[in-house]
Amino acid sequence: AHNPDGAAAARRTMDEDFAHGGRRIVVLGMMREREPVAMLESVGAAGADLLIACSPPWVRAMPADELGRAADSLGIEVEVIADVGDALARALALADDDDAIFVLGSLYVAGAARDAYADLV
Repeated sequence: AHNPDGAAAARRTMDEDFAHGGRRIVVLGMMREREPVAMLESVGAAGADLLIACSPPWVRAMPADELGRAADSLGIEVEVIADVGDALARALALADDDDAIFVLGSLYVAGAARDAYADLV
């Protein structure tokens, strides 16, 4: 989900294939050349119970606090945790068995989350 079309596809997948009774926690980070409000709207972040904004581990990363401000401007409940691994750890700590955690955005976020997950579980 590294562009608006991918974000919209991720939203459809979350809505159609991962409907559940629990909360939806989204961990999201993107590159600075992306428009954060458009991406947040495309991915349906307003439908999340919590968005955890992080920064991809790459030189072109959008700072997590910039993404957090964009989410806040849309009325989205947001926590800002710059490090992807720390953001994922926070999501896992908050989630219970009925909740779903979605890691979205840059491929650099996905890779860092995958690596961090192996250390967290």
